[in-house]
Amino acid sequence: HALFHLTNQPTISYLPSLQVGLNLRHAPSLPSPPDRSLLCIENPKHTGLAPLPHAVVEAEFIRNRFHHTTSRRGKEATLDSLKAILQQSHHVLHFNGHASYDFDRPKQTSLALANDEVLTLGQLIQLLEPDRFQLVTLTACETGSLRRAAIATEYVGFASVFLRNQVAHVISSLWSIESASGALFMMYFYRQLQQGNSPVKAFHATQHWLRHLTVRHLLRLYRMALKQISPEQTALCRFLKTEVS
Repeated sequence: HALFHLTNQPTISYLPSLQVGLNLRHAPSLPSPPDRSLLCIENPKHTGLAPLPHAVVEAEFIRNRFHHTTSRRGKEATLDSLKAILQQSHHVLHFNGHASYDFDRPKQTSLALANDEVLTLGQLIQLLEPDRFQLVTLTACETGSLRRAAIATEYVGFASVFLRNQVAHVISSLWSIESASGALFMMYFYRQLQQGNSPVKAFHATQHWLRHLTVRHLLRLYRMALKQISPEQTALCRFLKTEVS
């Protein structure tokens, strides 16, 4: 947090209200890493929106952290497909793609999907049931510019809907994020999560890591990863080879 610049910073969790915190007291917790299941919605192909060059790499890295994975990639990520799959229970939901925020009509805030479709906040409210997920991460690069009202009204959005449905941990951005930075953050976060850290501790460790990351250290990590990953992870291999060359 910006108020704390100490060596041993406290770990801080944010809630939109005390009532949300009370509602989450009995929310189920994440099982151990080998038993977790993932639903991954990966970079839906939507006409007119700029490509996200790091989205495929990010999704491939995250998928390989789980033994039980369901994914919808690119053209597969249609509205009908998501309506069906969101009825199933998974421990973790990850979405990377584009989002459009409507502050005047919050229920029209939407995630861009394939076939030029969208999933609106209003539709999500109808689809979700309590305890469907324990962790939700949204790497959603907004398609329009944010106004100052964004920070004040952020919880009239996807985060609030998931929290209302007893998702104990929701990670989403309060402002526009660059594709590479968002991907690095999520990849390191899920790596921390896989190592047994709680979502709160994994988030705190990722913030600290990214804040102090240098280009030299990042290139060293890329070279190490290139030696360790499976050749089957084609998108990740291609990305690492490009970055270190």
